[in-house]
Amino acid sequence: MPPDPKTLEQVRRLSAGLHWKKVEKLLTQLGAEVYEGGGSTVTFVLGGRKLTVDRPHPRRECGLGLVKRVRSFLEGLGHI
Repeated sequence: MPPDPKTLEQVRRLSAGLHWKKVEKLLTQLGAEVYEGGGSTVTFVLGGRKLTVDRPHPRRECGLGLVKRVRSFLEGLGHI
């Protein structure tokens, strides 16, 4: 399944308030493997690179810092 272009654009634009499930889905659509850690920690592995983050809680929206980390990860892989 191709990645959702709308979500990819929101990450590129650093849209705070992006729903976490959309980010998670985008990364898996790009082919990332997902590894659950302790608590709210999750690691995505794609193209030999790792991104380890804490899922946002109690809210479901990503803060700007999390979106920046995802964007940097995807830029490093050439997806943005």
